[in-house]
Amino acid sequence: MFKIDYTYQVGGPKYSCSLPDKKDANHNIFVIKGRNDQGKSTIMQMVALGLFGLESEDIDKKLKDRMKGLLSSDADKCEFNFSILSKDGQTKLDSVLKNGQIETKVNSSKKGATYIEDHYKLIYDVPEEPMNKLGSALKSVEDNIREYYDYSEKYIENIEEIINKIDSYEEKENKLKDEKELLKQKQKGLKERQKRLEDLEKNLTDLQKGHTVITFTKNYREFERLNLEHKEKEKRIKKLESKGVGGGDKKYNRLKKEFMESLANLKFLINTSEHFEKAIIKDHKKNLKKLAEQVNAIMTLQDLDDEKLISWRRFLKFQLNEIDSNELLHKKLVEEDQSQLIKKLVKILEEFIDVDIVIPGTSGKSVKEFIDKLEQKDKEIESKISEKLILSKAIDEINEIIKQLDLIAQTKKKIPKKETTDTDEDLESLKKQDKEIIEKMKVLTKFLDEIEDVYNEISDKDKTRYLSSEDLIENEFNETKKKIGPLKEKIKQSEAEIKAKEEFIKEYSKITEPPKYDKKLLETQYELTSSLLRKLGTWRDSIKSLNLKEMKVEAGDEETKKLYSALADYFADVLKVIYYENKGWKINKVDFINRSYIVKGRPPISFIRIGTGHSALNSLMARLKQNYGGKKKIVLFDEIGLMDKNNVNILLKEIKNQVDSGEVLFALLTKVDDNLEKISFEPITCN
Repeated sequence: MFKIDYTYQVGGPKYSCSLPDKKDANHNIFVIKGRNDQGKSTIMQMVALGLFGLESEDIDKKLKDRMKGLLSSDADKCEFNFSILSKDGQTKLDSVLKNGQIETKVNSSKKGATYIEDHYKLIYDVPEEPMNKLGSALKSVEDNIREYYDYSEKYIENIEEIINKIDSYEEKENKLKDEKELLKQKQKGLKERQKRLEDLEKNLTDLQKGHTVITFTKNYREFERLNLEHKEKEKRIKKLESKGVGGGDKKYNRLKKEFMESLANLKFLINTSEHFEKAIIKDHKKNLKKLAEQVNAIMTLQDLDDEKLISWRRFLKFQLNEIDSNELLHKKLVEEDQSQLIKKLVKILEEFIDVDIVIPGTSGKSVKEFIDKLEQKDKEIESKISEKLILSKAIDEINEIIKQLDLIAQTKKKIPKKETTDTDEDLESLKKQDKEIIEKMKVLTKFLDEIEDVYNEISDKDKTRYLSSEDLIENEFNETKKKIGPLKEKIKQSEAEIKAKEEFIKEYSKITEPPKYDKKLLETQYELTSSLLRKLGTWRDSIKSLNLKEMKVEAGDEETKKLYSALADYFADVLKVIYYENKGWKINKVDFINRSYIVKGRPPISFIRIGTGHSALNSLMARLKQNYGGKKKIVLFDEIGLMDKNNVNILLKEIKNQVDSGEVLFALLTKVDDNLEKISFEPITCN
């Protein structure tokens, strides 16, 4: 059964029909007859549109372009409502187009185009001249290849995008792993540096005590010496004031001032020459003490005669020769090279204290642990070379004293001789010197007061220990202070680097992980799709270059030969049988080069020998006889008037047989008839 109501108007006559008549509606095969432009094809398009829509693969592009007009803004009056009922009454299809919206039902249940496509097969065709038919078929193949090419291209782009995301994520994961490992090393290095700083500061605390004891002792001795000098000057001032004094000229006073300054320097050197005192033998220590007392007793120019200068210089030169003759001083000690090497190694290793490495040959020690061991070894070595160090510094001290003594002698010679003695002393100069001594004593007193509490807290035992290793402690104290400053800067720099690294890792970790994919499978699909794209491109180009009027093959054009061979098999499989001489000939090949069909049981049949009617029948029959996986067929054949009556009867007979067998649910055919005033539905009776 088939019934349709529709209204259609596009810039021309208005069609408003209700077809077919009630008495004919129970049929399932109709031939629509009428003149051209009366809407026969439009009814067919409505059926195709209502059931299958514009996306159906069963409708070629040319027919789809016509069907689009039914939904365009120009077709403002297009509406339809049709029903199809199968011969067995088991299936009813309804479709309505109203206000531009289509609603389709199967057995009164609303269904979409996908459901229809899955259960029903549309055979919508228009008979054409053989070459045109072949051309449209090739165009359809080309369009399908192009569409498949576009899909494949998008697919390969998606694969490439996913692979890039996987690569980026893997790169990010590897970089993140490296960055975390680097952060771990930096954090460990920071701890090593902090431990190193802690050890140095702890050691510095003890050295600071030693430095305090040594500094306090030195300054206290200097204070006592200045105090004695102050008392002597006070006596001299009082004595001069009681006698009355006179002064010399400017030159005399200038030279005398130089003399007194040199004398003060000599006293300072004599009283602070600790290494000198340690280096001389015990029997000569009394003579050194006597020398110091004699020098400290000199208050004025008149107190110093040439004999004292000669005596002092002789004593100093003798001691210098004695110390210089000591074999230890000129002997190259192994410990000296060891100490020098250790200090250089420590300086180098401190730059790598944050490197996570075990130093070969050290029984698994880290950089910091090895530095600690080296510095401990250096302390042991320094105690062995301290005696040589004392001798060397003693020589330096004696040379400085002799140099200052010679300067005093030279200055003394320049000062003019005076007949008077006490009256020649410049009282004002003496007072000025005493005033300077008092100022120095005040500074020393203030300094000693500041450190006295710390000094008093140190035990006598430790004081003795510090003073016995004075040079070593002072040297180590200064070296340790030098190391702490740069180490603190390194720690500060490490903390900043760690903070920056942590922030980088935090931000970098925000990169999201792509979906789980098998990368190897994607790469395989990428290669396969790339190969397919190349092949599709070649096929499409080959089809575009086909000349259906003259299908020649150039020598060596293997790709075109392959294409023609494939087309020959393809169309032979589609047609299967051709109708000619009132017989159905089975097709083995379609020979496009020679423009003939290769059939079984007879010579090839030329395209020209088969008329339009036969060719159309062959095309339609080929499609009718295909099995579409059990889908019910809906047949729409337009313009069957191209076929002669005999071929039309063959076609209708096949359709009736398939309606009876349940393979075809409904069939609609159109034919031009200029004798009719309006279109009519001619029902075809089945068996």
